[in-house]
Amino acid sequence: MNSIPESDENQQGNTRDKKFFVVGVGASAGGLRALEEFFENMPADSNAAFVVIQHLSPDFKSLMKELLERYTKMEVYRVEDGMELKPNCIHLIPPGTNLVIQQRKLIFNHKIETVLNQTLP
Repeated sequence: MNSIPESDENQQGNTRDKKFFVVGVGASAGGLRALEEFFENMPADSNAAFVVIQHLSPDFKSLMKELLERYTKMEVYRVEDGMELKPNCIHLIPPGTNLVIQQRKLIFNHKIETVLNQTLP
């Protein structure tokens, strides 16, 4: 089986044309140790983009990025609205945020937040 070599542009980190997995990882507020162990044992070249959803208080600054960086060689990002997913990276959702993935971008979904914050009769 012959493989077609990637273009120079793709070899330099452009992910638009590459296929990769997206893995959602959820954890409760006490799940830090489990996340550390998971990423410590996950190869840095798995060809997956990891999206970490952890229940954290929006009232305190999260050190999750700094803590996870100790256990992986992957880049760890705090998600910003519209950020593009990257393979072999960890994307941390900010506390109190809901999002959707559209065209490989992490988009904050404020509509879901509005619905979830309503009081039911």
